Amino acid sequence: MRTTPQLKENKILEKEVCMEFSQRFRELRRENSLTLNQIAKELGLSKQSIVYYAMGDRLPGISILIQLSNLFGVSIDYLIGRSNSRFWIYL
Repeated sequence: MRTTPQLKENKILEKEVCMEFSQRFRELRRENSLTLNQIAKELGLSKQSIVYYAMGDRLPGISILIQLSNLFGVSIDYLIGRSNSRFWIYL
């Protein structure tokens, strides 16, 4: 199977989002003094899943992003690096 330029670009973007999420996830976890085990228990996930997110190896699905957003009190856009504002701003 041949890799198209668009597919290569999407993979690069996905990796960038994973790394940005990982950085913000670790930052928020430390600010809230939460361990990986505590987060795993809160979300009903295995610790290994949380480790994958913390290391930037995987990006959580939308349902987990929603739970993390609620847990940390930040927007999903902030979690994935689409915004530098932690909160939604309603106009």
